[in-house]
Amino acid sequence: DGSYLEDQDMWRLSGIFRDVDLIYLPKTHIIDTVLEAEFSEDLKEVVLHAYVDAAEPLDAVSLAIPELGIAVRDDLAGRGIGTHLISLAKDMAKSEGKGGIQLTTHVANLRAQTLYESAGFSCKGLCKNGTELYYLLNFAK
Repeated sequence: DGSYLEDQDMWRLSGIFRDVDLIYLPKTHIIDTVLEAEFSEDLKEVVLHAYVDAAEPLDAVSLAIPELGIAVRDDLAGRGIGTHLISLAKDMAKSEGKGGIQLTTHVANLRAQTLYESAGFSCKGLCKNGTELYYLLNFAK
């Protein structure tokens, strides 16, 4: 019936013989987000730039709870920079009427977990990948 063909020492069978991922993206979706911090020379002031790349205009995208991603260089850790960045992100999200902020961190990153919990985030559990914790700060409480 032609559903298989013999080719030297192997059989060619119809079908898929490898992992296949099917991904659904709605017509309007976020492609990428980036937060950049611009510090003053004395590290006392910071400007937070947020960029969102969307498949449709931003006014068509529901950004009720944006995702936060921050990083502080190891040699600058312990100076309150992370706390300040979270404070700026919270203020920005509240001023834009967002419902909260979500983020993830590695299960071994105890310093970040302590920072997020002290900033009001609550750990909601382990992410599907098994290596990151999901944190949520809900403004609607």
